[in-house]
Amino acid sequence: FLRHFLDACHRSLLQPAANKVGTVPPAVQHTTVIHQLFGGYLRSEVQCLQCSSRSSTYDPFLDLSLEVHSASSLEKALDEFTKMEKLGGKNRYRCKRCQAGVEATKRFSVHSLPPLLTFQLKRFDFSQNFRGKIAKAVTFGTSINLSRFTSNPAVEAIYRLYAVVVHSGHSAKS
Repeated sequence: FLRHFLDACHRSLLQPAANKVGTVPPAVQHTTVIHQLFGGYLRSEVQCLQCSSRSSTYDPFLDLSLEVHSASSLEKALDEFTKMEKLGGKNRYRCKRCQAGVEATKRFSVHSLPPLLTFQLKRFDFSQNFRGKIAKAVTFGTSINLSRFTSNPAVEAIYRLYAVVVHSGHSAKS
């Protein structure tokens, strides 16, 4: 609900510019009050295991969507979200330096934190074996230090919990 509300606010703030110029450039989209309050950037860093070259891409976000299927706490869900992943087999990385498909590692980190950070806990599973809500407890404290999940873990990043929104239906459409 909150995510849809913020998206609607963001779109309404961009509508006057869209009426004048058509498509609003991404750089302008990120200047709305919604992005100033809730917007951050994720960094995806890939390292070639053959030549050790690194490649980083940065993507904007308004919330962090975290899998809770195998996580019992918010911090464990963040650990899972930011853990290093090995790319290989059919999912090989195309290294620009090596000019070939190679094995690599990939890791997400929060590169730029917003003033207000929202987490979306993915509680609905639509896999082949299960369709419905994941009804398990996910613990979280009243504050969290996110520094170890960022691109610069030496800088303290403490957030305090302000609110919790709980979906009470049994499906994503209820």
